[in-house]
Amino acid sequence: MKRFCIGLSLVLVTALTGTATAGTDFLIDWGSQGKVDADGYVLGTHSHPGGNTFTLHGVTGEAYQADPFNGPLNFLETGSNANEYTFELTATSLGTTDFGGIHYTIYGPGTFQVYEDAAANADFANPGTFTDGTLMIEGTTNGMTTTINALFGCPPGISGDWHTDLVYGQGGTYGSLVAGCVGTIDATYSDTPCNGNFTIPAGYTHHTNGNFSIEDNCGGSTATEQSSWTDVKGLFR
Repeated sequence: MKRFCIGLSLVLVTALTGTATAGTDFLIDWGSQGKVDADGYVLGTHSHPGGNTFTLHGVTGEAYQADPFNGPLNFLETGSNANEYTFELTATSLGTTDFGGIHYTIYGPGTFQVYEDAAANADFANPGTFTDGTLMIEGTTNGMTTTINALFGCPPGISGDWHTDLVYGQGGTYGSLVAGCVGTIDATYSDTPCNGNFTIPAGYTHHTNGNFSIEDNCGGSTATEQSSWTDVKGLFR
């Protein structure tokens, strides 16, 4: 009986307050197909001096990932979609701090764009191939940071992660599906390959594995209506 009352109480609280917690899920997964050019990066100190630009390039699609899309873009997964999806994200470094072998870099606000292209021509040796398609979605970044942990050698390797908050804009073919939604990128980040686990092409400084995420239901908290006590009682009739 006590468990029933507790469960009933939770139902009543949700119904009366109209609150529910929403999470995030991936929108576009690039897997291991992401590379970063941190202009002016100093490998010896794992630092990205202030004023220099972080540029992410990557590619995805059904030719690269088993499950590249989710949420509002899930319709792009048809099993026969041969299009290529490339992206670029840029932000300016505000400087790196070394916390005893943990190298932490902060970035200013940035922008990102995702493109759809029938030509499968993405080539890290030619950065222009990541922005030559049709703009699909775009947005801004904020609160971006990167971390490199240089306390260990190889293996496990000198590696880390990076994070940024996202706000999706209205631009692009599918902008109306995500406009105003928020999300994040939480990805791996490494400047030193270890035992051939990945490569960093010429012109790039880091390898990254991750995805663009978006809030569940593309609207923050799960939508619920305010209810009166009479409405709640009606649920149990």
